[in-house]
Amino acid sequence: MPPRASEVWIPFCFDELTPAESIPLSDPDGFIPYLTEKWPPSGRPHRVELQRDSRPNPKGVDGYVVFRVPPPPVEDTGRRWVKVDWSLLRPKPPTKKRKRE
Repeated sequence: MPPRASEVWIPFCFDELTPAESIPLSDPDGFIPYLTEKWPPSGRPHRVELQRDSRPNPKGVDGYVVFRVPPPPVEDTGRRWVKVDWSLLRPKPPTKKRKRE
């Protein structure tokens, strides 16, 4: 599944997990102690993916915890008006001079 714009994929590694222990895939909070990178501060764990796209995982990565990240705050500044100087963008073609009869 390709990552969405509001998702951050953080890898985890089970090197410290004993063979007798197991974590269900339905519990993304259980994978947090095994993350190899810092998760986003405003994100919350959403699901666990064992593979990203169809490529094999890099060395030392057993899977990914997908964090949902809220969208950035929208500044409510109203409309932005830009004054366009059309004479600079589209100069008028030269006019033909007419001869007097």
